[in-house]
Amino acid sequence: MRIIENNNLFKNNAYDVNTLGHIIVLTFSKNVRYFNN
Repeated sequence: MRIIENNNLFKNNAYDVNTLGHIIVLTFSKNVRYFNN
């Protein structure tokens, strides 16, 4: 049971990091468009 719980925790953390990365990339892309204009 402990291994399964650890795997689920790892997957949740990886998902949060991935989502945060997408938010940063989207924000950066918007800033680049703003400066290009």
